[in-house]
Amino acid sequence: MTEILDGIKIVGGTGDFGTLTGGTEEIVKASSGALSGKDLRGAIITNYGQGAANNLQALPAAAKGMSFVAVCGTAQGAHYFRFQADTSDKIYLDGAAGSDNGYVEIAAPVVGGMIVFMTFQTGAATFDWIAVTIAETWIAG
Repeated sequence: MTEILDGIKIVGGTGDFGTLTGGTEEIVKASSGALSGKDLRGAIITNYGQGAANNLQALPAAAKGMSFVAVCGTAQGAHYFRFQADTSDKIYLDGAAGSDNGYVEIAAPVVGGMIVFMTFQTGAATFDWIAVTIAETWIAG
């Protein structure tokens, strides 16, 4: 049996259990790079497999409808897992405004640390990021 429910394909076998396909995308970013607007449409961004180096993910210019959940999948205690706003964008961490081109990172990397990011309108044609902590401590700079 195959069924489409709210845009999610459910492929079932026997009994009451099925396999979901087409749900939330998980994007693995094991090393520094730039995220695209395509990456930031409700995906989970994880640093799974991060080696002994800092992991900086550059965010694109904030625009309407962008959102993602960041999950620390690998704990590299001496190296950060960080998200940096574009040149003229701020990240508001738990309601406190950061500076333009500022960043948010997990304070002490712990597997399972989570934070949600989403954009919101701050002017006639401008947007910024808001980040709300879910688990562990995240800091701004």
